[in-house]
Amino acid sequence: MKRILSIAAAGAFLAGCAQVSDVTKISGTVNAEAIDEVNVVIPEMSIDTLVPVVDGKFYVEVPANPMTIGGIAAANYRVRFIPDGTALDVVLGEVSKAVSGNSKSVQNRFTAYQEKVESVMNDFNTEAQAIMADESLSEEEKDARLESNYDAVTTSFVDFNEQSIIDNNDNIIAVIALENASMLASDTKADSLISLLSPALQETETVKSMKAAIQTRIE
Repeated sequence: MKRILSIAAAGAFLAGCAQVSDVTKISGTVNAEAIDEVNVVIPEMSIDTLVPVVDGKFYVEVPANPMTIGGIAAANYRVRFIPDGTALDVVLGEVSKAVSGNSKSVQNRFTAYQEKVESVMNDFNTEAQAIMADESLSEEEKDARLESNYDAVTTSFVDFNEQSIIDNNDNIIAVIALENASMLASDTKADSLISLLSPALQETETVKSMKAAIQTRIE
């Protein structure tokens, strides 16, 4: 029954989006030799299938559900994608990516989210390395600056993920943002972030498990 409700909720989301189908069409290119199939997996939808690669190309259709995330893999290459009901172009190779032709798609928002997270982590590490390499600072001063850098990045990162939850409260990006924020936020804050999710997302097993663990620690 819960699975039916989840799919129905996803259908309602898709119905309200322009140029979105109830099927996600994936056209793929494999930039590597000796690969004759790719593995397409969407655990929450019980999809785990091998798709043939012909002349470096593959094609597959999966049901649309923006509240889930899947993966496509071959050899050492892999990419994550969101079956959001748009047409996706996937590339597997040294640089793997999934791109939607719809600029407002959940998939493209997910890519932008990933890029922002990577940028934040890179900036944090660059600043920390610069502090450690500064020979003009004493060890005490380095520790103080490292702590200040950590606190500033943590606050900014949690705020960014909170806004990401608000902007995507009916799709899987919000769940991923919740998981990232919860690693750094207090349990009370994490619990408040869960309330920002749509009712359908709050009923997913992942979110219910997180909520139960958080409330146990709070109690």
